[in-house]
Amino acid sequence: MEFIRQLVEISPNPIYVRDELGKFVLMNDAYAQLHQQSASYILNKGFLDSDYSYESDLEIIKSNNQVTIEDLFEQENGQQIWFNTTKKPFTSPDGARFLLSTSNDITTFKKSILEKQEANQIKLQFVNNLKEEFKADINTIVGLTRLLKKGFISVEQEDYLRLIQSIADNLLDAPDHVLEFTKLQTGDIVFKATTFDIASILHYSTSALVTKTEDHKIEVQIGELPNQLPLVQGDPYRLNQIFTNLISYSVKHASKGQISVGARIQAKLVKIVNVEFSVRVNNWNSNSDKLESIFASSTKPDGNEHFTFDNLDVRLKICKKIVELQGGKMWLKTISNQEKEFSFIIPFPIKEEKNESGKPEIPENSDELKGLHILLAEDNPANQLLVISQLKYWEAQVEVAQDGVEACEKARAKPYDLILMDIDMPHMNGIEATATIRKESNPNQNTPIIAFTANASKIDVNRYKESGFSDYLFKPYPEANLYLTVARNVITQGEENLVKGSAESNLLSSTIHNQEPPTITPLESALEPITLEPALYDFSGLGNLAEDANFVRKMQQLFIDLVPSQLEKLSFSISQEDWSTVAHIAHSLKSTYGNIGIKGAAQAATKMEEICNKRNNFSDLDNLLKIVNSTTDKVIAVFQEQLHSTINS
Repeated sequence: MEFIRQLVEISPNPIYVRDELGKFVLMNDAYAQLHQQSASYILNKGFLDSDYSYESDLEIIKSNNQVTIEDLFEQENGQQIWFNTTKKPFTSPDGARFLLSTSNDITTFKKSILEKQEANQIKLQFVNNLKEEFKADINTIVGLTRLLKKGFISVEQEDYLRLIQSIADNLLDAPDHVLEFTKLQTGDIVFKATTFDIASILHYSTSALVTKTEDHKIEVQIGELPNQLPLVQGDPYRLNQIFTNLISYSVKHASKGQISVGARIQAKLVKIVNVEFSVRVNNWNSNSDKLESIFASSTKPDGNEHFTFDNLDVRLKICKKIVELQGGKMWLKTISNQEKEFSFIIPFPIKEEKNESGKPEIPENSDELKGLHILLAEDNPANQLLVISQLKYWEAQVEVAQDGVEACEKARAKPYDLILMDIDMPHMNGIEATATIRKESNPNQNTPIIAFTANASKIDVNRYKESGFSDYLFKPYPEANLYLTVARNVITQGEENLVKGSAESNLLSSTIHNQEPPTITPLESALEPITLEPALYDFSGLGNLAEDANFVRKMQQLFIDLVPSQLEKLSFSISQEDWSTVAHIAHSLKSTYGNIGIKGAAQAATKMEEICNKRNNFSDLDNLLKIVNSTTDKVIAVFQEQLHSTINS
């Protein structure tokens, strides 16, 4: 025992032992000197006059758990000393409880980390300040360009203005990409953990870029996806960012042609699924040397990577880094001189589909919408019920405006965190209402406004931007798309939660990095085609609400109450050749049918709206009306039977 005491006393590392009452029973000079006193003085007294660790030490003895912490001592001369301290409770042979504390000086190591963090913070602040300095000037260029495009200009002048606007948009994006890449390199970035549907993100990413790709005469399509893609936990925002960057990069380097987006299950364990994604371009027209060099180099943060300020290159590096930080791998496959394919694998934890309570489940770590005050401008009662119910499950507060006029009135009266604005409304449409809100002085002049549109194929993004919309969402939509669109327009980076990888995920990550890129199966031949009888309706698109029996009954009853009268008005308007009214009713029905997966009727309503807007092929309306009426009768019969059974039970 005396030998152990001597070892403690001569150790250069601060060491002490205290009993379960907090009294010091053993201490060396290295610890006492930190408090500018001698060990014998403190031991005779039993306590320190100022002992910040007294309460915590007693808690550790009580819990009987070892802890390791970082301690900072600031001496009278201002010198700071950092220690890595381990505190271990133990019991003596006579049953008495004690705590042993040992510390190692890590000051040099800690200072180097803090200096590096400070340097990184200065770098990030510099880039952010640079962005803000010329953001206003570039926005002025963009605004003037849009004004000029509204005037009488030739086709050639319009092309010049489009080029100027494209360059300005690219310059505006560049600082964000540099800032993002810098954060990725320094590790100053976090990933969210939320449950999402992979297919929904693919559809969202491709549809959001439809205008950009159409301007370059490029078609973007999604290949046939596996039927059994599970719900996964991960960061849907980052997955969307990867696809947006890859598609945008491909558009810049392709001439006309086609871009195919796909996903397949590469490997699956009990709780983890490796999903392989691909973006294939079939008409590549740029030199591939630089592209291949990006994928040949490592993006690990060793500080030695050569960094260039090519905005397109930075986009690719961001994608590669995001994949690698999630334990995945990304590579380039050259199929021919004109055909390239970007592929990457990300391991995702599988979401266990259990709901023992029978109530809808709010995704874990998904409280970004909690407490938000949202204004919904929507005239369709079915859409109102759906959106309000979904937002309330995420604990957001919702107010409803029935048309654009009421939306403007409410926007003048009080501030909202976000506004969801339907485009096709009576009295004043969503575009006019949004332009009014942006133009007038009111509490919501700078509030994010999301466009609700059912015209996914012909969305005019530039027109929406000019009107003041912050973002847009297609109807009908998967639940994840509503959450994704609202969240990304209101959350701040400080609210993001770090995703902690499991041991199983790390194991799979190691497997991914040690294997060669797998052989890519062409998207069109990945699965054998299967012919299935289409379902009469499908509530799965409602997400969590599909599990809520009360909500489903409300949707069924609302469908029974509203749709027959709408069809009567539709039939009458066709007989009166009132094509504007026909288009408006068909547009509303399209959303109603689409929300609950009545695909045949939704497609027929969509076609009716197109016919009336284009003012041609009116002879097809009668047949389309028969399809809508027949399908509706079948759905109502099923709904009435289900509601009747529920009442009897």
